[in-house]
Amino acid sequence: TIAGSYAQTMNNIIDAPGDIAFVGYEHDGSSGYAFVFIDNCPPGTTIILDDEEWGGFTSGWQSTSGEGANTWTNDTDNIIPKGTVIKVENGNSNPTATFGSVTESDSGFNLGAEDAVFAYVGAFRTTGVTFLAMVGDPDNPGIQTLEDTGLILGLHAFDIDNIVGDDEGIYTGSINCNGTATECLQMINNSANWSGIGGGITFPSSVPD
Repeated sequence: TIAGSYAQTMNNIIDAPGDIAFVGYEHDGSSGYAFVFIDNCPPGTTIILDDEEWGGFTSGWQSTSGEGANTWTNDTDNIIPKGTVIKVENGNSNPTATFGSVTESDSGFNLGAEDAVFAYVGAFRTTGVTFLAMVGDPDNPGIQTLEDTGLILGLHAFDIDNIVGDDEGIYTGSINCNGTATECLQMINNSANWSGIGGGITFPSSVPD
């Protein structure tokens, strides 16, 4: 676990921006990613990890079926405590998760350069979802944006292109955060605390537990 994280609402429900934060993103292999809980996650929680592009309320999702999605569920019958990291491998084919369960709930999940993963709760690909976090390219013109998500770059969202010389990466900063939720999220979503995959940094083994 990443110790001492405090959620913005601390209501023991995964229901707001910043209730999770991404700590890993990999596309050259099997489309993997990892995220950490900033609030306690109750049993039955479902999070959609969507590969489709979001264009704001005006254009909505680029397509209802153009790219795929994973659905992660806390089926452990227990609260997953804040600070717990979930690592997902093989997002594009028979995905697996270190805690809970994950399925490729919509076929076509396949991360690539200039891509992104939007995490949200709510009905699949509606404009009324609650966005939790994002990792990838947040400003691919005419394709995807953070507009109308409630996510703030560097707080709830991480631009993978800010990692020097790489568009894949893993959080390699401190695993201790004893500040406010905002301070913890700023620490996690700071590119100075990420390293590119390669040179001894590999997914998922280098992702902190």
